[in-house]
Amino acid sequence: HSYTFYHNMIHGFTPGDLARFAYENDLHGVCLHISDGEAACVRKMTGRQRDDFRRLLEDLGIALHLEISSTDKAEVDTVIDCARALGVRNLRLYARHEGPLSQVIEKVHADLAYACEQANRLDLHFDYEQHEDLQAGEIAAILERIGDRRMNALFDYSNSLNAYEE
Repeated sequence: HSYTFYHNMIHGFTPGDLARFAYENDLHGVCLHISDGEAACVRKMTGRQRDDFRRLLEDLGIALHLEISSTDKAEVDTVIDCARALGVRNLRLYARHEGPLSQVIEKVHADLAYACEQANRLDLHFDYEQHEDLQAGEIAAILERIGDRRMNALFDYSNSLNAYEE
């Protein structure tokens, strides 16, 4: 996961370096935030740079999952554009809404419903990561309400603790 390389990526460690690291360490894939890597990040890559990165991943046999730190429609559209250029089908996201819990739940539901529409249209899959804002039961209820096999939940133990779950 690119998060462990976050500070290295601020200082020149690139998405290509991450793919080569995975290959050299017999890993099958990597998860990369589209903004990790400063000027070399996936978000800022030109079409040609994305083509080159995609070829590198294919040559090394490394699977790529992309992630964003939002469920905002514009950000979902951006990660989808990046994913399509790189041949990625699995995307990870989490919400960053504020306000009363009932409003946050409705905003997350609407965001995830939009992501599912795009996932079904483009043959993609999303993992919604619980990220300190909602508890497991609340996330399960949202996903049950959505009822779409292309949206899954990812529960990070440390985020569960921060959401006051045991």
